[in-house]
Amino acid sequence: MDRHQVGAAAGVSLTAIPVPRFKAQPGQAHEDAAYNHWLAGEIQASIDDPRPNIHDDELMAGMDADIAALPHRVAPAGPRGFA
Repeated sequence: MDRHQVGAAAGVSLTAIPVPRFKAQPGQAHEDAAYNHWLAGEIQASIDDPRPNIHDDELMAGMDADIAALPHRVAPAGPRGFA
């Protein structure tokens, strides 16, 4: 499925969204291929992960609770009483 088919499935036209075109630098193709290979492996590992998925709201609630549990630190006041 190309980007236009994805956009059509989502009810969005992607034809107006410009796709940046960059001139490859010497040696860039090798780095791009290595990154694409690494990224494909990360995506496949995520797909193959047997653990259950966590909904975004549940994840963010857990992170908010973890952040709230951190010790509260107050920055020292500056010369005019501002942090």
